[in-house]
Amino acid sequence: MFVQHGLQPQLVYVAGVLETFAGLLLLLGLFTRAAALLLAIEMCVAIVKVHSDHGIMAVHEYEFPLALAAACFALVTTGAGTASVDRLLYGEAGLKRVRTPNLTRRSPR
Repeated sequence: MFVQHGLQPQLVYVAGVLETFAGLLLLLGLFTRAAALLLAIEMCVAIVKVHSDHGIMAVHEYEFPLALAAACFALVTTGAGTASVDRLLYGEAGLKRVRTPNLTRRSPR
């Protein structure tokens, strides 16, 4: 199937290993951002190379890989949650976020 879409046959093994081990890492919550980024890139390649044969209007062709890519991009931006190995290993250091100023508070006069 990879060959008929113009991909090299060796990529079957790369995709299989990536989906297996990155999926396990996501399940454990270990190296979540890196694993999710790799899976999101893989899903984007799958959309472009495999599922876009019938054009952009054939949403049923690529809606599942698009949903997976969107979920992976969400994990890349938010990171692992509280019940993850990343949180146990790195603690709060991995959760540095920018504080937004409280605009509802008035300054004393």
